Amino acid sequence: MERVNRDELIRRNLIGANLSETDLGGCDFWEANLTRANLEGANLRCTTFRNTIMPDGTVRKS
Repeated sequence: MERVNRDELIRRNLIGANLSETDLGGCDFWEANLTRANLEGANLRCTTFRNTIMPDGTVRKS
């Protein structure tokens, strides 16, 4: 499972990104765009989404 650099997730355009089987545990997504991104199988434990557009088009503001 590939680990992602946390600094790369702030205000990133990740439209259509394949993040499956990626270790995103403990990361903060801040104002990122994950429209149509594949998160299936990704480790999202303790991951925070703030003002982030999710793969289904909804926006998480928490």
